[in-house]
Amino acid sequence: MREAIIQKLKRHLANGITREADVVYFMSEVRKILEHETSASKYPALSFYANWCLHTKIDRQSFANDFLTALDEGLVQYESDNNAGALFSVIVQHISFHHLWNELIQFCEERHLDTGAFLKDRAFSLLLIDVILDCPVLTKRELKQLQEFFITRNYSFESETSNSVAFWCLKTRAGQQFMGPLF
Repeated sequence: MREAIIQKLKRHLANGITREADVVYFMSEVRKILEHETSASKYPALSFYANWCLHTKIDRQSFANDFLTALDEGLVQYESDNNAGALFSVIVQHISFHHLWNELIQFCEERHLDTGAFLKDRAFSLLLIDVILDCPVLTKRELKQLQEFFITRNYSFESETSNSVAFWCLKTRAGQQFMGPLF
């Protein structure tokens, strides 16, 4: 079964990833392999994004719960010392596309899958953003400050290639909102 999924992914990558549906299919097959191999813990960011692509909200994954708990702790620290550095470092450590790409490239190379679709341009990234856009990451844990975390195109700007760049957004229980570029 694992080899059949890898062969499907090879054919899919050979045809190119040009639509949101291509990203969703690719990530769903990646998720199947991770489940089949029980290797999701080896690729926490890839597993997180693969799940995020397939759900309207993420609220039961341990990576998401750990991320939101760390983010909440960063918010509490920010409230006490007004230093946004700790808050932003949590976001970079957990959901940075840099971490995702490192895991994605490693995952593909270990399975002899072509990495060209991820390395040659930002098309895959932009399509991935379209898939996860406005799908919140939630937790059932009781948090002190954090109310909501999601990716949005609001407040975006046009880049030199005319593609909007998305932003992460978090909202606190006190009504504050923090935003930053996703990549």
